[in-house]
Amino acid sequence: MAVDRRRHCRRAPGPADAGRELIRLQATLHGIPKAEGRQRGDELLDKVGLINAADRRVGTYSGGMQDDRPGVGALVHDRGSSSS
Repeated sequence: MAVDRRRHCRRAPGPADAGRELIRLQATLHGIPKAEGRQRGDELLDKVGLINAADRRVGTYSGGMQDDRPGVGALVHDRGSSSS
């Protein structure tokens, strides 16, 4: 099923967005259903130790946290990545 990306990108995501919001956006853009995207995003954020900062703006993340966040976004569409 094709996803209309224009509907989800009214503005460019950036440092003012919360980590959880950005991960959910990536899940949506990959065509993952909303409930599954929420669950997978939280599982991955927990896995890399960012769950406690998930609702903070990513611009406030430390350097190490900034390094971990893109990995979560890269894995959110990989359906085998959250289970271990």
